[in-house]
Amino acid sequence: MPKYNLSDEQWCVLDLLVRARQKGIRKVSRMELLHSPQLPQNASMRLTWAALTMSKELVGMEGQHDFVLTDDGVTLYNLRFGKGAKPATPTAIADSVIYLPGPSHYQN
Repeated sequence: MPKYNLSDEQWCVLDLLVRARQKGIRKVSRMELLHSPQLPQNASMRLTWAALTMSKELVGMEGQHDFVLTDDGVTLYNLRFGKGAKPATPTAIADSVIYLPGPSHYQN
């Protein structure tokens, strides 16, 4: 895997997208991230810009507005935050930044 020099904001984006994927969400709208009422506007803009400037090998775009985490993005995240062969556990911060359905959403 090539070496990536990610900013703190880009690592946060990976964390957010890994958490979304863990919850069954394949793509995250940049509009939802940009207009998240739980974040200060400056933080929303920085995260959105970080996602937009990430390598396409890690985070791709689907259409004009949706960020999609690639398998290489997951691998890099696990290499940085995982414990040996155990994959990393993303933080739950993403749950309050973007809409991620809870377990009851999947029981219907």
